[in-house]
Amino acid sequence: MTTTSPLAALPLDPAPDGGPSPELVRRLRAALLDEVRMPSGQNAVLGVAHADARQVLTDPRFSRELSYEGAPGFFPGEDATTADPDFLANMPDRRHALVRRIVAGAFSARRVASWRPVTERIAAELVQELKESGAPLDFVSQFGFRLPIRVICEIIGITGEDQERFRSFTTAAFAADGAGFLTYIEDLLKRRRAEPGTDLIDDLIQARDGKDRLTEPELVRLVLALIVAGHETTAAALSRGTLSLLAEPERYRRLVEEPGRIPAAVEEILRLNPPVDTSLLRVATEDVELASGTVGRGSAVLASLTGANVDPAVFEEPHSFSLDREPSLAREHLTFGHGAHFCLGAGVARLELTVALEVLTANLPGLRLAVDPEKVHTVSDLMVRTLPELPVRW
Repeated sequence: MTTTSPLAALPLDPAPDGGPSPELVRRLRAALLDEVRMPSGQNAVLGVAHADARQVLTDPRFSRELSYEGAPGFFPGEDATTADPDFLANMPDRRHALVRRIVAGAFSARRVASWRPVTERIAAELVQELKESGAPLDFVSQFGFRLPIRVICEIIGITGEDQERFRSFTTAAFAADGAGFLTYIEDLLKRRRAEPGTDLIDDLIQARDGKDRLTEPELVRLVLALIVAGHETTAAALSRGTLSLLAEPERYRRLVEEPGRIPAAVEEILRLNPPVDTSLLRVATEDVELASGTVGRGSAVLASLTGANVDPAVFEEPHSFSLDREPSLAREHLTFGHGAHFCLGAGVARLELTVALEVLTANLPGLRLAVDPEKVHTVSDLMVRTLPELPVRW
């Protein structure tokens, strides 16, 4: 492993145009396997190249079992993303594989496809509200954030005031203090057991109470993760992706004229706008040789999803947003991770992004930015990178 100075701290600031951090690009070009400072103040090796990042995500020698005393943490203080053993991503390999098998049917391609009508209905309702609100308006608060939270809540089976309550449930907030979130989910599950239905939450309760069982803590954390990650990350990708389309108006106009290009646009949005810059933390259980160097036993390690997604060794003209990129190649991005911990909700996120672009381009063909794109900047809560606002008109 190469060591440079001074040590860069996460989150790495993006380029002025919103692209990958210049520090990240520098490391990628130099094939550096170097340390960074995590928000916890501890150091971790950052795999930037696609080959390095992919191996970090798939090699079982990079362990997510971080509940032992003295284990590193990404966030300061008690870090639920590493220390909570009932969180799906933190489980030992065998238990993780079993839980994924138990709940896989709830996220099958057929089940995801069945959620298209509700997603289309919500998107159409929100677009109608945009038309009635007048312009300019904030795309993030009035569409980009509201679509994912309403969709995931309706899919799970959460209605009424609770949908608004979850606007404050974020990954970073849960990592810092998850007790309140967990208490609410426990109460929600009690209510749904008393009044069962046919929603996703009922399928997950059945997985808890059926022959193949989740434990109660696993069930609580799985529901919570779906709510938090299911809206926060998709909202970030949708908002930043819309900026990418509108910053070059011809891109959006092309989707209006060629809706068949929308799946390609979705993959480019995901590739160039990963809502999470790095993977969850892992620790090397032995010395591991990567393409760019060696990670020593006991080292904390992260995969740079942002870096891997613009690696020229994999993507031609990697910093360009292309609606003509070969679909199979475009899907080589690592935004959803890779291997055993591949994002459980990837299909739902792709569905929401696809439907959002279909409804927007069909109903708001003149959608455009109301400000200079150079004045729109991303923000990070130490894990998810998003836009605070995006003024638009049509």
